[in-house]
Amino acid sequence: MITERPLHVLVVDNDPGIQHLLVLIFQREGWRVTTARDGDAAIGLLRSELPDLLVMDLILPGKSGFDVLDWIESNDASWLRHVIVLTAASNSLILGLTKAHPIFSLVRKPFDLEDLVRNVKSCAAASGVGARQAVRASSRRTSDFDGALFAVAQ
Repeated sequence: MITERPLHVLVVDNDPGIQHLLVLIFQREGWRVTTARDGDAAIGLLRSELPDLLVMDLILPGKSGFDVLDWIESNDASWLRHVIVLTAASNSLILGLTKAHPIFSLVRKPFDLEDLVRNVKSCAAASGVGARQAVRASSRRTSDFDGALFAVAQ
């Protein structure tokens, strides 16, 4: 019997509420989730165990999301296609990001939970990692977490 390995997503965000919500949603999809709250921790995790995908904010304490992207690019630029940036950064910062780094996609905060999950599934499929696990039909809906979003925000 062959067992599929769950998709492994690294979530990097210094907002504990957003981080907690993403962990709940991604675990509900059956994915393995690792978290970091700053760029230094993210680079440490990327060095020790490369996840399938990275969902990361740009504005972080210590090393920024830009620093993490620079580190990824200097080690394996092709891995940038495994990155989804989730941010409320200004348009000028975002313009600089998209010109400098060929990431998979950029999602603006505030974000729609269902759109983010679809984006992660698309990124997994396009990157060819954990694709069957990520795009597997699920009876779960992220709208189940509408109450969780409110509870986490308080």
